[in-house]
Amino acid sequence: MADTTLQVPTHSEIEKVLGDFDRWSHNCHSASLHLVQSGIFGPEARVARGSAIGVIGQHSWLVVGDPYDEDAPIVDVTLWSYDDNQPKIWRGTLRDGVHRPQGSGSIWLIGGPPPDPEGEIIELQPPEDGWSFGAISWLDMIGPLDLRGWHHLFNGPVEGWPAREIITQAASDKRLKALIPIDILGMVTDLDPSGLYLGGSTE
Repeated sequence: MADTTLQVPTHSEIEKVLGDFDRWSHNCHSASLHLVQSGIFGPEARVARGSAIGVIGQHSWLVVGDPYDEDAPIVDVTLWSYDDNQPKIWRGTLRDGVHRPQGSGSIWLIGGPPPDPEGEIIELQPPEDGWSFGAISWLDMIGPLDLRGWHHLFNGPVEGWPAREIITQAASDKRLKALIPIDILGMVTDLDPSGLYLGGSTE
């Protein structure tokens, strides 16, 4: 089980890590990754990416725990550079309605399940310790899938199904890994593509 002990750095501790806040203006991913790498938020901290109220385009922030958990603590140290009404260090959760990570929502409500296959069926190799019951049930329900089906699955909502287990395994297949958005790979798994989400690539 993951260590969910929350470390709560003070304002001054965060300032010490970041230094001059102005240098991070509109540089949300780098600022968030810098905080993650500092270790002051503990081992469960990672960079989350998606959208935020007041920000045009993609945005990044730090989250402690599952990026899709409505109660996971969020710290955003660049929101102020997009919205003058925000503090230099924004703290809250998804329940505040400001942030929305890419891949949020239910596949049954957004986009629907993968389409029936028209091309070559691609089956996932099970992990060394085998699939969980949830993963077996899910794969049986939505499969079989061709490349088009896998693409649809990886680019849709990741909540409500065993995305972590399935996407982690899919990333070991070069054909399928190319279909997984980097933000989904970085938020759903611990593979840490290019060291941009946890600060230490394991690829």
